[in-house]
Amino acid sequence: MTNDLTLKQKLFPAYDAHKSDAVRTNLEQSFVDTDKFMIKLLLIHWIVAATISAVTYGTYLLGVVGGGLAFGLAYAGYKSNPGSVWSRITIGATFMVFSGIYIQQQMGQIEMHFHIFTALAFLIKYKDIAPVLSAATTIAVHHVLFNLAQTYDFALAGTPLLVFNYGCGWDIVAVHAAFVVIESAVISTI
Repeated sequence: MTNDLTLKQKLFPAYDAHKSDAVRTNLEQSFVDTDKFMIKLLLIHWIVAATISAVTYGTYLLGVVGGGLAFGLAYAGYKSNPGSVWSRITIGATFMVFSGIYIQQQMGQIEMHFHIFTALAFLIKYKDIAPVLSAATTIAVHHVLFNLAQTYDFALAGTPLLVFNYGCGWDIVAVHAAFVVIESAVISTI
């Protein structure tokens, strides 16, 4: 076998049928270990959502319940099959759900969007593109839906749904999406 890997092998090394048993075993153990680490990080995210991030606007219910549901989904994915692609995808998506929670808790504050890029960087630890794609897709759906909600002044329980605190529009969504796509593309090759 030569050192010339195909694009598929570079982007999806975890799914390469030609890797040795030793590499496969090490990678599988790495996925389990990384899942454990990520679950701990997500627990911290839930605690932050239920406390620190909720203080400014009193969004404790969103932090406790929304954060609890998000964490519960990731934990269930992890416990049902640790180290699996399902677990990695669920955990990747859950980080972006917390980004959405933090953004909403701060009424669209732009600085809360930095969490998206921080959380995407966490996913490098997996050495797998699947959680990155899951995360990028999740935050894209969030931005599309919340941009629409903000455009049409949609509120839930009397609280306006916001993605940006300085206005909204597809141009802003496109700029944010471009940065997520660029970061996701780069970290997927690390």
